[in-house]
Amino acid sequence: MDDEWFRQLTAEKLMTKHVKGVPTRVWKQIRARNEALDCAVYAFASYASLNANLERIAQRMETQSEKAPKEEASGMGGPEEIPRPATPRWAKARGSWSATRW
Repeated sequence: MDDEWFRQLTAEKLMTKHVKGVPTRVWKQIRARNEALDCAVYAFASYASLNANLERIAQRMETQSEKAPKEEASGMGGPEEIPRPATPRWAKARGSWSATRW
């Protein structure tokens, strides 16, 4: 990454501000551009909400890469072999409309 990316990543500073005598922590922007920081925060929030088991995903990818030549040779392969993703825990817990929609 270049220097500008790191400047944008450090474009905000955590400061303590007193509101009606109560100390509160606020983020103050100290540089004009902070797109790299915003993108990093959004990516981290997306990853955290995904709650992915990366080891299991890596194992599944390895298994699929091992099976790939056999499937091509047999002519078997198609959408019926693709497993359906599991319903997220938040959708099960809340009974969300999106859980019933899929």
